[in-house]
Amino acid sequence: MMQAQSKSTKGRSTVASRLQKLLDEKKWTDIKFLVGVQPNVEIVEAHRVVIAAANPVFEAMSFGGLAEGKGLVKVPDVSPAAFKVMLQHMYTDVAKFKTVEVACDVLQVARKYLLTQLTDDCSSYLNSHLSPA
Repeated sequence: MMQAQSKSTKGRSTVASRLQKLLDEKKWTDIKFLVGVQPNVEIVEAHRVVIAAANPVFEAMSFGGLAEGKGLVKVPDVSPAAFKVMLQHMYTDVAKFKTVEVACDVLQVARKYLLTQLTDDCSSYLNSHLSPA
């Protein structure tokens, strides 16, 4: 006999919060990205399996024909802030935009990597934070 699971999450973590913790702590990362252009360049770490599960472009980059070796994956056409928001969304389905400028950068990244839900989230944010001149 199966027991009904309680809907209460008190004292329990969610999958999204556990994945966010992995991302924040850089625990067990196995891929590194060199993101941005000088003087705004950062190394951003991630987990191949998480990003591959989130997106077919990153699946190919991680495990398919586009798979990078153990070196850094260079992403010069994306700001580090936008790349981090994109990763956060891939891990948690949540995007936290600090500014309209970051949201615009994330929108460009979301379109580049065919992240439909993130594109929609960016558009919604921008629609609610921009007004006609």
